Amino acid sequence: MNLIPSMVETIHHRGGCYLGASTTHKFNAQNIVDSLVKRNINQLYMVGGNDTLQYARSLYHEIKKRKVNIAMCVNLKAVNKDIAYFDTCFGF
Repeated sequence: MNLIPSMVETIHHRGGCYLGASTTHKFNAQNIVDSLVKRNINQLYMVGGNDTLQYARSLYHEIKKRKVNIAMCVNLKAVNKDIAYFDTCFGF
């Protein structure tokens, strides 16, 4: 999905998965890291719940195994209630 500013400018006000991924689909760390490498992405930000943390762990291990230079930042989605100005700290 190509994301353009008009599609995502209010994404932080909606819940759920915007890109169509869900826990009912099979998670494939190898395919995801393939895609990140192909697109020269060197930073990955993930915000979510327990499943997101488990997926992040799998991605971390795949990235480490391949020795690719991709930094990860993972936060629980509930952190927005704990940190003032959360909506601006990620550039929204």
